[in-house]
Amino acid sequence: MKRDSPRRHTGLPGINHKTKISMKQLGKTNYLLISGGVKDFGSFDPKVIFVAFEEALLSHEVEEIRGFLGWVHEDESHRRFGNVNYEARFYEYLLSKNIKTAAKKSASSDVKYFDFEEDSMESLQHQQRHENH
Repeated sequence: MKRDSPRRHTGLPGINHKTKISMKQLGKTNYLLISGGVKDFGSFDPKVIFVAFEEALLSHEVEEIRGFLGWVHEDESHRRFGNVNYEARFYEYLLSKNIKTAAKKSASSDVKYFDFEEDSMESLQHQQRHENH
């Protein structure tokens, strides 16, 4: 019995459906899928372009990439990404998501977290350096 290609599976073989897999990189394949959708539809809005490539994504990539595209689409600075900086922009997205999650978890603690949307990446890094000293 021939198996489908791994990119077409709704689940991953050998991985429990409850296992949470987090993406650490966007990857060249996903970038090419996204860029094709952007070229076809002229937007980063996931509601518009996701139909172009959703079926080609692995099941654990769907929500992460949808969130990333929503983050790019809603960026008030209108910073986009391309062939050279797609991994850097994805890393910024993951960083902002992790900061917001940490802020929600510690809302009652004395630890100070930044709202990524209000503070630039540079001021965040500057503040972290000063807090570590």
